[in-house]
Amino acid sequence: MKGMNLNVNRRFVTGQFQQGRDVDRSRPDRLGLFVATPRTLALFNHTQQNHLSTGVTLPQFAELVHRNNQQNPNFTNTHKTRAENILRTAGVDFQNLSTANKVKAAIMLGKDQVSAAWMRANIGDVVGGNQRVIDAGKMLHKAYSFAHNQQMGGLQDPSASFNTRLALDVSEKILAQNGTVDQAMVAVMIDQLENDTLAGTFQVGPHRQEMLKLLRHINTNVAFRNALSGISAPNNGDPQTKTLRATINKPVGNLTDRDVRKAVLSSMLSHLRQGSVGSCFGTSIAIHLKTNHYNKTLTMLKDLVENNRMQGTFQRNVNSNPVQFSLPGNHNTLDLQFNHKMKFDKSGNVTKVNNQNLPQTVKLYDIPGIIQGLKAVGITNRQTQIRLVTEAADRMAGTFFDAKKSPKELLANIIDNQGGLGPKSAAKKKAAFAFHATMENRLMRTFEYTLSGFAETRHAQTLGSKLSTQIDNLYMTVNYGEQNTPWGQHVAQKMLAVNVNDQVDYGGLLGGLNGRISSTLNEAFTYKYNPELVHGQLSDDGHSSHGGFTITFTHPTTQEESVITTPDELATAVKAIFVHVATQDIATIENGNWTDKNLVTSTHATLMREIFEKVDTEQLGANLIARTDKLQGNPVGFTQGADPAKVVRMLFPNTSAVHTTKLDQSENNTGKTVLNHVITTLKAMQTKVSNEDNNYSVDTLRNMSIPMSTDTHAFLLKPGLSPFLLQQMDREEDDINDSIDTQTKPQQLTEFADTALNRQEVLGFVDRFAGAFGMNKNAVKQALRNQQHSLKPNDIYQSMVAGLPDDNKKAGRADQIAFYLAKTFNAPTREVIFADTNWGNGDKDIHFGVVFNPFSDKHELWSFEYNGQDYTARNSPDQKKFVQGNWTIFDEPHNFGF
Repeated sequence: MKGMNLNVNRRFVTGQFQQGRDVDRSRPDRLGLFVATPRTLALFNHTQQNHLSTGVTLPQFAELVHRNNQQNPNFTNTHKTRAENILRTAGVDFQNLSTANKVKAAIMLGKDQVSAAWMRANIGDVVGGNQRVIDAGKMLHKAYSFAHNQQMGGLQDPSASFNTRLALDVSEKILAQNGTVDQAMVAVMIDQLENDTLAGTFQVGPHRQEMLKLLRHINTNVAFRNALSGISAPNNGDPQTKTLRATINKPVGNLTDRDVRKAVLSSMLSHLRQGSVGSCFGTSIAIHLKTNHYNKTLTMLKDLVENNRMQGTFQRNVNSNPVQFSLPGNHNTLDLQFNHKMKFDKSGNVTKVNNQNLPQTVKLYDIPGIIQGLKAVGITNRQTQIRLVTEAADRMAGTFFDAKKSPKELLANIIDNQGGLGPKSAAKKKAAFAFHATMENRLMRTFEYTLSGFAETRHAQTLGSKLSTQIDNLYMTVNYGEQNTPWGQHVAQKMLAVNVNDQVDYGGLLGGLNGRISSTLNEAFTYKYNPELVHGQLSDDGHSSHGGFTITFTHPTTQEESVITTPDELATAVKAIFVHVATQDIATIENGNWTDKNLVTSTHATLMREIFEKVDTEQLGANLIARTDKLQGNPVGFTQGADPAKVVRMLFPNTSAVHTTKLDQSENNTGKTVLNHVITTLKAMQTKVSNEDNNYSVDTLRNMSIPMSTDTHAFLLKPGLSPFLLQQMDREEDDINDSIDTQTKPQQLTEFADTALNRQEVLGFVDRFAGAFGMNKNAVKQALRNQQHSLKPNDIYQSMVAGLPDDNKKAGRADQIAFYLAKTFNAPTREVIFADTNWGNGDKDIHFGVVFNPFSDKHELWSFEYNGQDYTARNSPDQKKFVQGNWTIFDEPHNFGF
């Protein structure tokens, strides 16, 4: 979809063109001289990705619409000819249509309600008045138009935006007005998505396959439909409502049950990819859930939208009691595009985004994310939007120079200069949420990042327990028998300081003080996954630049969240907790029956202040950081990937441990070693399932996704990606390596490895890549010019590696040279795809596969882009960090929900 002409909309182009002319690349046949220049209707031709003239001008089309709107329209031959010209341009077979139906279909095209490609495929339903099919066609057309607008704006990925918009629109269509599933519409949607001509033209990617799979499940699974119909809206003002509003583009008004069901369904129909946030341990499990366990995912989303929580169970071992965890919804997100600089003039004409020229000038007020940001703060009138954006552009740009401002700065400028929007900070947050929601489903991101929090629940009570211990050491009431300690004596004296008639009741209040402080601490401090945490450098997975766990403090009184970054901030937060508890205690005292209420109040206030002053918060902060595994950096937080096994144990608590197979770190590991380990694990898994399920077949394994990880990344093993993997289930283990060789070393590749390459082309490769890899270009070229030097692939590769500097980057550079040699010289490699990396975008998923590279003369791990049909080699991950590290595969299907 990227780089393609996505303008599926009809155009009215200046000038008169004959029917069938390419108006995008040719001049008009005629322009107006003494009369107004005509404008001609043109339709998008998907095969050539251009617009073709219908030969019908705007006044002629308007007259056709006017005639059709009459109560009993009388169509002349002129009307018939114009309608036929429009349909002919669209490629529609109209020979057997009545004139009225020809006009009806032509007007739908001229009004830009559907695409020409859709009309060609669905003319029968249009003529028959099948409203469900017509609604689906209009919906698809709007989604493609939206993607085009995103492409023109240059800010947000058009393919990701298309998938997000499509998931939302499909949800809108298949939910009846009473909030139940319209199964007839589901069936229509399945047919429409399967037969969407433009999907193949624009390579919409694997998201379509995933969406169809879920729609089929909805159509056949009563339990899913009933559960969806049972979801209720939360109270207005609950924390999750801002995410729900952004997800469905409903900034104002009460959220209904149907609204929330629509948000949930759209999140499940959306496409989840990891991007640049290093949440692989959570993202991989989120993808596993939403593509394999639909009903469980729906149950979790129901709890998230209704109660703003996600629940899990942890059992340390078979003899320990299960511990229940309830994580609050994590509504944070990373939106790099929100800060991209746009170059625009005083009229709001944008020419560059992020230092990249746009294909053509676009108006600020036409960029979808900016439109949604304005709607989110209540600016819904289109003319008002245009006026306010234009006024902001005029303020921000100079008379003789263009502005370079981000969407964030533009929306903030509008909000700061417009009254009636409520608190400015809250309005800016709403706008930011809405901007991001035009590209990603916000609820699914909330699901993903909340889920990621389970990876660090072992630390959930670190803060609370540490501080509680200090409080215990500082004071003990007589109820604990510690009155002989210095602090205990002090507390006892405080208790005796009140009126003798109040001492028993006040002693009871003190007896529960520690528990009140501890429970408040445990609720206020959490480890939360923060997608905005910046890494110091690109992580070892080669992709992640953001994301990590930080200490989040939720103020017990205001419920506002903040990230704790220093001991001073920790001290302030602890003080807020003591103030909160003291305030509640004072209120309890005020409502009680005391002999001397004022004395009890002043005594307790003094004691609470003394307790706080006794807590060494600076030392507490240092101890906290020391106690927390991997906590590092500034702000305080750790960015290293956590263990996906902890997430899985929380969600599928059928055992106290996750069973895995491991391939240990070794410099001798190659792609073949990894693939052998994968196949051996799958064979053992097949045996386990076969012993428990007499109905087991290889199809069961084909449909599984299996959590796995290396030292640097967590992702999903998917046996169904390669027929070769499933064919190995009956093979003896001693024969697996031979089978891998047979598969990955076809005769054509063997012959290639033994063939000399063209010397000039090899020298050209050195010229092209020497600088990128720090290669000694002159030395390498001198060696390769030697007529005695072999030009067979491996010999060429060895000479190039010899020209690399001897440093710690040499091995990684050698891997890349081998990969680019194979790509440049079209080595006929044959891959075995085995895993989904979690990475990708709206167009493509990125998968891992093993190939034999004739240049390096070994099996390597490569990544491949998958567009829903074909694989294209993308790059070679660092073989030392990935292939030669530890590999862990979950090998007990019960552990991950099967």
